[in-house]
Order: sequence, then C-alpha cells, then structure tokens
Amino acid sequence: MDNADMSEAERASWEATGWLILLQEEPEDLDLQARFQSWLEVSAHHRAAWAKTEHAVDLIDAAGSDSAPKPAPEKLDLLRPEKSRQSGAPVRSARRWALPGVGVAIAASFLIAFAPTILLSLEADYRTATGEVRTVELADGTQITLSPESAVDVRLDAGARHVRLLSGEAFFQVARDPSRPFYVDIRTVETAVLGTAFSVRRGDESARVALAEGRLSVSHAAKTASVPDVLEPGDVIDMRWDGSIKRAMRPPDDMALWRSGWLLAQDETIGSVVDRLRPYHRGVIILNDRLLAQRSVTGVYNLADPIAALKAVAEAHGAEVRQITPFLVLVSRA
Repeated sequence: MDNADMSEAERASWEATGWLILLQEEPEDLDLQARFQSWLEVSAHHRAAWAKTEHAVDLIDAAGSDSAPKPAPEKLDLLRPEKSRQSGAPVRSARRWALPGVGVAIAASFLIAFAPTILLSLEADYRTATGEVRTVELADGTQITLSPESAVDVRLDAGARHVRLLSGEAFFQVARDPSRPFYVDIRTVETAVLGTAFSVRRGDESARVALAEGRLSVSHAAKTASVPDVLEPGDVIDMRWDGSIKRAMRPPDDMALWRSGWLLAQDETIGSVVDRLRPYHRGVIILNDRLLAQRSVTGVYNLADPIAALKAVAEAHGAEVRQITPFLVLVSRA
C-alpha cells in the first residue's frame, strides 16, 4: 500500500508496528527509545496506534499455543509510555520478548507480508499483488490466470514450454501443440501436459494439482519410481516435497473457483483456509493457536470480503476474529 493512500490513523498504525519491530530488535538502544518517545508525542493518532499495538500483543499472548512458554509477569516499560513519562522513569527494555508468538509473531508476520520480495521480482515474468487476479496470454496462446500474490517464470523454447510457479496459485488453459509439451514445475514436482485446463497451487509443504479437463501427468523427483501419476478430469493430487501423495475427486466445475471470487474448502484445516485467505487481505492475519489451526472446515466463502470469510470460518468452531488495526487481524479461540 502506498503511504499516499493511507489516512493519518492508518499511517500511524503502520508506523507503530515498525516501532514494535525496531524496539524488539534493539531493546537497549537509548537513542532509538528517545526517537520512539518523540514519535509517540507527535499526535493522538500515534498514541492511539501504539495503544492498539500493545493490545495486539496482549491478545496474541492470551491466544498463544498451549505448548509455548509463558512470559514473565512484568510488562516491558516501553509498552507503557504514558506511565513511564508520568513517573519520570526512562523508557527501558529489561528483556526481549519471552513468548515466540508475541512481538516476534507480529514482527515476522509484517516482515513476511510487506518486505520487498526481491528474489521474486528478479525471477518472475508475471506477478500479482494482494487481492489481484490477473490473466495473461503467452505467445503460444496459452492463458494463465494468477491468483493474488502469485508469480510465474515462463520459458517458451522450440521443443518445449516451461513455466515455474514461484508462489501462489495459477490456472492454466494450455494451447495444444503436440510438438512442444507443456511443463509446470514447482520445486521438485513437475506437471506435463499437451493441451488441457488445470490449476496448480504451491504451499509450504506440498503442491496441489487439480485437473478440470484433458489429461496430465504429475511426477516428483523424490519418488523412487519414475512412473508419473496420471490425472483424469476431476482428479486432485497433493504431492508433498518428500514425494508422498494424497488423491481426491472434485467436480471439474469446482476447480479454481477463486477465479469467480469464491474459496471452496472441503474438509480442509482452518490453518490451510487462513493461508488461502491471506493473499486477499491487505495486512497481516495471525492465527497463533495450533489446536484451532488443525480443526477441519468445509464451506464456500466470498473472497471479496476476506474478513467476513474469516469470521464465518471462526464462528463455526467457537473462535473469534479481532481486527486490531487496519493491518492486523487476530484469529483465536473465544
């Protein structure tokens, strides 16, 4: 998001998160703390934004995983700027965050969501931004529809056509050309087709290939057997990076419903659904509860309103969604 498009309150919220990251990384830097205090005193927007950031820390603390170590009872003085200023005590930090899911979770999530993706910029021929769905047509007539926050690298040679899915998800409508087979590569997973329509999603632990029409084969470099898995229309295959696979069947018309603005979840974990909603939200969604993340959910959700979709997923399991700031959303058990 361009700073010029932000309201004063939104800009303050963004800056408050930046201060959280800086203060966490350099807790003993007195100059940094002085600059933070100067920023805090500039306006009521700054103080309100910092209060919400502090509240977010408290909520993530409360929603932390059961196995996470509990923080010490005392709070960081830097999170109590009004109290410190009134008492005349200098703002100080006695320790780094004790709970991995607190300041670290916020800092890491914002860095992942908003840090420049230099490598993708160098590698990708086509990319999409948050909330953007884009269709591109290659020189051979093949059409690729990219879901939000997706990227592909394309190489069309005389004897073959290669596309690498660098991130996200894409739906391919491949122009038939028997003399030039079409390959889609995702790390160690390769999909080979002549002419067909299918979607490919790149996840943290696996690649998912779903075939809408035609035929294709999926192979994995880690599999001991060289025989590929052949898919028919309606087949869905999840191939993990270690070579293990899971197959399912779906109506071909249900493939890549995100192209029409809908997310279809069929016996998926809440964690997986939250991951699929993140590219549609211009901010950070934190699900800091492993037990909640592992619960399964089935439903159809409107991608035009990812927060409403999150609430529908959460409410079905007695959980709740809190929009702490314009950029920060917390999903936790009620």
